[in-house]
Amino acid sequence: MAAPVALTLMAVGTAMDAISSIREGQTMSAAAKYNAQVAEMEAGAIQASGQFEQTALEKQSAFERTSIAREKAKTLSTQRAAYAKSGVRIDVGSPLEVMADTAAQYELDLAANRYNLALGKERIKYETSVGVARSKSEQAYQSLMAKEYKRAGYWKAGSTLLTGAGSAMALGGMGKTLKTAPAAQTTAAKMGYPGTGYIR
Repeated sequence: MAAPVALTLMAVGTAMDAISSIREGQTMSAAAKYNAQVAEMEAGAIQASGQFEQTALEKQSAFERTSIAREKAKTLSTQRAAYAKSGVRIDVGSPLEVMADTAAQYELDLAANRYNLALGKERIKYETSVGVARSKSEQAYQSLMAKEYKRAGYWKAGSTLLTGAGSAMALGGMGKTLKTAPAAQTTAAKMGYPGTGYIR
């Protein structure tokens, strides 16, 4: 009577372990899928942030160039007015050299502005591409792990069921052995073997 009860309990325990393994795999798979979605959103956010930063840099650079151009025009106009007021020709000699030097200084400022803009855009592009690539890699990894976790859960459940089935077969065989032992002892006693308590 004990053997059937033990087998039933073993079967129930094995089934519960198998179900637990499957649920564990599903839970971990769901977590990995969520992480993959987060990584995908993060990649999009990094891309959008890079575009916004680049646009802001371009606007700032354009504003600075406009300011430089206006300052250049204002300074040259002031110089021309000063020379004209003093009756000095501005198309020859020192006045021309001074104004040319002034214009050249402002052109250098404009060139530096354009250089800094190009440098800044390259920096933003590099940082954005690295961030997006890292997030995409994490997304791919988490997507892969989501499948692996689910597969591992089913494999573990299958292994648990097989192990339980093997143990149940072993326990069933032991029960048969225990049932046949008293019958064998009775037969031996009737045949008069020593120690059996039966005398022919």
